[in-house]
Amino acid sequence: MTIALTISFSMVIAEADDEPPTLPARLLVHKNVETKYLIENQDIVINYRIFNVGGRPATNVQINDNSLPKEYFEWFNQTNQFQIPIIQPKQQEIRTLIYKPKTGVWGQFNFTFAEVHYRTEGESEPLFGMSTEPGYGYIFSTVEYDRRFNFHWFDWILFSLLTIPSLGFPFYLWWGSKSKYEKLAKKE
Repeated sequence: MTIALTISFSMVIAEADDEPPTLPARLLVHKNVETKYLIENQDIVINYRIFNVGGRPATNVQINDNSLPKEYFEWFNQTNQFQIPIIQPKQQEIRTLIYKPKTGVWGQFNFTFAEVHYRTEGESEPLFGMSTEPGYGYIFSTVEYDRRFNFHWFDWILFSLLTIPSLGFPFYLWWGSKSKYEKLAKKE
């Protein structure tokens, strides 16, 4: 009995000494539109957060975002893609791309996924993935944005000037009658 326990105990310890097989690189890519209000001819900031949740490094990571076509958007740095040489296991990389909707591009726009291509270190087979999809965003025209969100100084000044006659004339009549009755009260 003790021999069987000794053998089984030694087998458990031998298995604990073996290193578990390392998992291949697995990337989670989160695409997020950081700009609160999307306005035509104004910058749109998009962050890409890349997490390696695998057990080995990811190499030659390429992210290509075809959801923002050049016919509707200006690309800063003249590109809609970027490359990261290596992402170690349990690490995060953050990249930011800036786009600008061209004049005349406004309305509802679908921000879809970005494509991710990478390799696990030591393997030749390329892996493919997609980022999260932020979904629909509304791009305001400049005129609509100004109408909705600006303070409208000119409108308030014009409103003040237009209310002066309707408030000033009754005040003038009241002041005149008040002064008249105060003079009569002083005489008596």
